[in-house]
Amino acid sequence: MSETIAIADPHGVPSPDLHDAESQEQPSTGRFSDYVGLKMVERGVGHAVIELEVEPKHHNRLGVAHGGAILAAMDLACGMSVVEQEDPDQALKTMTINLNTSFVAPIRSGRMIVTGTRVRIGRSIAFCEAVAKTESGKLIAKAQGTFKVINRNQRDTKK
Repeated sequence: MSETIAIADPHGVPSPDLHDAESQEQPSTGRFSDYVGLKMVERGVGHAVIELEVEPKHHNRLGVAHGGAILAAMDLACGMSVVEQEDPDQALKTMTINLNTSFVAPIRSGRMIVTGTRVRIGRSIAFCEAVAKTESGKLIAKAQGTFKVINRNQRDTKK
């Protein structure tokens, strides 16, 4: 199920390929998603799948995954669901405007799978949804997001 791919940061920062075929190791890009341990396992036009192996380092004081770790995965899944376009030369950049999240159940350990889906995209705003589940399918959280869409060739010059 898991396919290693090169990713483009949804915020437009260039990214090296995340897989080195020789060493079978994923080099660090020095980004927050690497620090948290988020892995993109699938992406396509209008969708993206992110995985996080929940470990004690992700826990809050209650011994379950911190909402920030879950939210980071949902934010990345939503953003990447917007980035991909039919024409790879038209890939977009995004910035999160709002991400409304409902935490339904805790996760202590194991693989969390987050699926982001683009709902609608306009010239400057995109809407998406994300669902986080355990590997066995138990619902952890749901989110609805609004993202600013930036064409790769466009620069926001307003200050």
